[in-house]
Amino acid sequence: MLDLLQTAIAHHQAGRLDAAEPLYRQVLHAAPGHADALHLLGVVLHQRGGHAEALGLIGRAVERNPGQAGYHLNLGEVRRALGDAAGAEAECREALRLHPGHADAANNLGLTLEALGRPDEALTQYEAALSTRFGWAAPYRNAATLLRAGGRPFEAAAYLREALRVCGDAPLVRHQLGQLLLELGLPDEALTHAAEASRLRPDLAEPLVGHGDALAALGRADEARACYERAIRLAPALALAHTQLGRLLKDAGRPAEALACFAEASRCDPAAADPHALAAAALYDLGETVAAAAGYRAALRLRPGDARTWNSLGYVLQDAGEFAEAADAYREAIRLDPAASADARLNLGLLLAESGDAAGAVASFRAALQLDPHHAEALSALGMTLRDKVEPAEVAAAEVTLARGRLTPERRAILEYGLAQVMDARGDTARAAALAADANAVVAGVARRAGRGYDPLEHRAYVDQIVAAFPAEHFARVRGWGLDTDVPVFVLGLPRSGTSLVEQILASHPRVFGAGELNDMRDLYRSLPGLTGRQSPGVECVGDLTRAGVETLAHHYLDRVRGLAPAAARVTDKMPDNYLMVGLIATLFPAARMIHCRRDVRDTALSCWLTNFKHIRWAADQVAIGERVRDYLRLMDHWRAVLPGRMLEVDYEAVVADLEGNARRLLAWCGLDWHPACLAFHETRRFVRTSSMAQVREPLYTRSVRRWERYRDSIGPMLATIGEVSEAGAVRRP
Repeated sequence: MLDLLQTAIAHHQAGRLDAAEPLYRQVLHAAPGHADALHLLGVVLHQRGGHAEALGLIGRAVERNPGQAGYHLNLGEVRRALGDAAGAEAECREALRLHPGHADAANNLGLTLEALGRPDEALTQYEAALSTRFGWAAPYRNAATLLRAGGRPFEAAAYLREALRVCGDAPLVRHQLGQLLLELGLPDEALTHAAEASRLRPDLAEPLVGHGDALAALGRADEARACYERAIRLAPALALAHTQLGRLLKDAGRPAEALACFAEASRCDPAAADPHALAAAALYDLGETVAAAAGYRAALRLRPGDARTWNSLGYVLQDAGEFAEAADAYREAIRLDPAASADARLNLGLLLAESGDAAGAVASFRAALQLDPHHAEALSALGMTLRDKVEPAEVAAAEVTLARGRLTPERRAILEYGLAQVMDARGDTARAAALAADANAVVAGVARRAGRGYDPLEHRAYVDQIVAAFPAEHFARVRGWGLDTDVPVFVLGLPRSGTSLVEQILASHPRVFGAGELNDMRDLYRSLPGLTGRQSPGVECVGDLTRAGVETLAHHYLDRVRGLAPAAARVTDKMPDNYLMVGLIATLFPAARMIHCRRDVRDTALSCWLTNFKHIRWAADQVAIGERVRDYLRLMDHWRAVLPGRMLEVDYEAVVADLEGNARRLLAWCGLDWHPACLAFHETRRFVRTSSMAQVREPLYTRSVRRWERYRDSIGPMLATIGEVSEAGAVRRP
């Protein structure tokens, strides 16, 4: 029997559990009370996930021989696996009572105490374990993990560095140190350790993933991808490898491919929250806000206490117009992690700003800066909200944050946009222009590298297609089609041309609901191929529209805006780019009001160049802005020719000069009676989702009229591209 037991132990030590288990059972068949066989069979079953059966076997071994520290040690591990942390603690302490210098018992007790939420006691046990077994890396790694989770990353790194000194070249220590150094913003040093870890253990997938992470952090995407793919070949079921490959593809502007990786990661590990959260971010990049919100909620079901995911859910809900739910999500993020919630406080501030609560927004931005004085986005938001009223100390903090040189290019650009608004308000146009130039260069470069650069020639061809698709003959063909409703009011024009101001004036009327910038007309355009049965882009399908198809599209849009405000007499849609959709709007809604907002195109162009737009690719380049202006003017000339009298044209400068006269003109055009609240538009409380949200909360001012003249020396390429401009702001034709 002794030989049989020794053979079983040899198989067990070699990892051949399938061979060891039946031999242990043979021993127990012959001697049912054999304590060592009971204990070791229990260990095998524990290693294979059979914790409940293991508990009974090792418990019987302890009953037979209660003085064996190793029995108590492993019984504690089984209890820990079953979630009985209190029982595990008792067994570890009994093992240490029997064998006071037992390093494994001290290490396991540390893990148990950590699970019980007693980190200081756990660290003491890890220290005891590493002091009693010299050269053992596990307690160092466990201590580092504990300290990292407790927000003490530099102390964690010190433990890992000490482990390398004491334990030699341990590849898993190097891997863990590399991951930690990445979190500390030290990618070059991280790469040294990560590369060495993967060299020492080329048979392990985890160090390869860490090596890929370090390469990705240094911008070496192709090498990182190779590491992730090698890791997947080694361990196809390793969810982390699929997750990190998806993250790399997402950051490279390939969200559709990234989604496939995240789906595979979730299949490999259904309990992992990260793949759901990252998939949600990729869906948001694709404009799928509803699906993105569902993805974040799936992540939160798996990890409900994750403050970052609550913050991300809030961001998506805010973008979808679910403002109350977004605010709740931000507040939950702050509640869960008040000491590290700067991003959530920033986003809550932006939400408050959109709702018209400027004081609450500023307080929230400043709360974020209390947590992180160099928070670029909070400093930028504060500058854009307060402009020349921002505190000198806060301007100084923004300048110091820029000068430190520790921001990513994207975050530096965000801060430069905000600081440019402050300098513009102070009259320091040279500094404002320099900041805007650098910020725009960064934004244009990022878009170009991600394959999202703006091509003016492509847009010019698109405008040509629109003109060709909507000749006068088209409107003669569709006369009498569509829905005879005056509910929708379309406020359109170039961004920064006064569309927000006009909508705010109208939305101050009690019978008008301001819906803000809706993407619905764009989405209807994109649906035309499916509606007409063609494979061509939407604009090429216009000639195939039928009366029934037009009514289907019109009902779809009207149902959407009616759902936003069932009782409103008028609902405004102030998506500026709807100037590209005028032909489709007129086709669907022959009685709908359209208001074209005009402004001196040089002021409009300058304002676009100074503004941090998230989704307007052309606004970061002066020549592209000029080309966009020319094509806009050309298209508006076309609409005037084929749809005479269908649009009310309102000049920003005229509204500034005579608010009441133009407000009365707007209301009359919309078929509404006069209401004096329209003159106090800046007092109207509603959500305003636009870069002009701060301006529409203020009374009218004239400082933006002919502002371009103060920047003449800084916007030469833009002015040259636009060409000669008349006093009314239109390009003169040769």
